[in-house]
Amino acid sequence: SPDLAVPLHKNWPLFVLAGLVPDGEYATGLSEWLKASLNDNAAANKEEGNRLQVLREKAGQTLLVLSAAGYAVPEEAWHRVMETVPPTKQLTPSPVLLDIMKQAAAAGRTGETALLSLLLVDGSASEAILGVKVEVIRALRLVGLTAEAQGLAREVVVGLN
Repeated sequence: SPDLAVPLHKNWPLFVLAGLVPDGEYATGLSEWLKASLNDNAAANKEEGNRLQVLREKAGQTLLVLSAAGYAVPEEAWHRVMETVPPTKQLTPSPVLLDIMKQAAAAGRTGETALLSLLLVDGSASEAILGVKVEVIRALRLVGLTAEAQGLAREVVVGLN
C-alpha cells in the first residue's frame, strides 16, 4: 500500500538496527532509503534547496549512526549527503572523558567503557551531542557490548526523526 511505503522507508534504519534486515538486502535497502529520504524529485528553487539541506543533514546523521553501529556505508552515500552546514554552538562533554573512553574501549576494558559512556551521555542519549553518541556507540561495540550499542543507536535514530 502506498500509505505504508513512506513510514516503512522512514523507519528502515530502525529495522536495520533491530536486526530485521537481512545482510543481503542491506545495500539495496540503504540505497532506496536514502533516495526516499532525500526526495530526489525536489525542485531546485530556494525553498526546496533549504528543505533538501535539512534532509541531507538528517540522512547524514542517520548514516553516521549506522556506521558507528557497524554497518557499512558506501562512499557514494556519504557524497549524497555532504552539505556545507553552518557550525552550531553546542555544549560538549569533557574531551578528556571522551578520549579516556576511547582508550578504555581500545584496551578492551568493558566496565570502564560502559561507565564512561554513561557519564558522556549523562543518562539521556536524547540530550547528548550526536558526535559523542556516535563515539559511545563505537566504543560499546568495540568492547563487545553490541546489544547496548544497537539499543543506543536505535534511540539516536528515533530522536533524529
